[in-house]
Amino acid sequence: MRAKAETNFRPVLEGAILFGGIFLLDWLIPSSHLLSASPHPFWLPVLLLSVQYGLFSGVVSCFAAIILLQVASPFVQQMNEDYFSYGLRIWTEPVLWLLSALMIGAARSRQIAATKNDHEKLRQFERERKTLVEHNQSLEAAIDKFQREFVTSDNTGDNSVLAQLEQLRALPSDLDVEAFQQTIHALIGPCHVTLITGDKSVFAAPPEVDTLRTAKGDHQGSAETTPDRLREQLIVLNGGRQSRQRIRLPLRAPSNGKLQGILVLEDLKRKPNAQDQILLDLIATSLGSALLEESQNTATSNATPDRRTAANILNFP
Repeated sequence: MRAKAETNFRPVLEGAILFGGIFLLDWLIPSSHLLSASPHPFWLPVLLLSVQYGLFSGVVSCFAAIILLQVASPFVQQMNEDYFSYGLRIWTEPVLWLLSALMIGAARSRQIAATKNDHEKLRQFERERKTLVEHNQSLEAAIDKFQREFVTSDNTGDNSVLAQLEQLRALPSDLDVEAFQQTIHALIGPCHVTLITGDKSVFAAPPEVDTLRTAKGDHQGSAETTPDRLREQLIVLNGGRQSRQRIRLPLRAPSNGKLQGILVLEDLKRKPNAQDQILLDLIATSLGSALLEESQNTATSNATPDRRTAANILNFP
């Protein structure tokens, strides 16, 4: 309310300053005959207020200029001047002021209204965006809660999956291969598990990755694997068998969303259901976080880095 009152008072203040400045200059420099100049200096406040604040302020400033003009220098009819010439002389500029204020002020008022409408839409969009963000955060919290409840519930048989998720945080320096394999097998049945990361040694590779590695460089080359290289490998894997016999899980850390590796499950005996997919997503998240921590520790260590290969591929039959 206070800001609105200040906005309404501003045209009055600016108009008073403009008209007062004109009278002050005429008083300080009498020889200039400023109030008798042509075009009249009252054009300045009329045009400025019309352009700045729109129709209403322009019309008000126009009538203020007409009143001040009559007070400051009243027009006197000459002896040999008829009424038509007298009226034309005293009303020509005031009428032009009014027409200018109407035309310019109307155009400016439409522009101001459109701007206010855009600002209101922007505020509405911001409120909706904030509401959506809050709703999304609440949904993420609820999903995380349900996932944790599912993993720790009796539906999983025991807490081996939760323990394995915690154990995956030690990857890749201290990976319990047998426990990892047993967890995957208990989840979706017997399958072939391939874990592809960005460093360490290449132990084995499925045919598609062999083809990619041969195209990119030597079997024991020194090219460092980047997220782009991992994405290329994921594209190659996606170009293979598109059936329930293969699942490709990109490993991304929740903190930055960058691709840290790929988990490939092949030769599946059954199609994973919704509960299996929840656990697979949790495993992929844990692996992505662990790989990110490992890469950060490697980057900040002072040890001399080992030679890198095109990919780190761990195969579990």
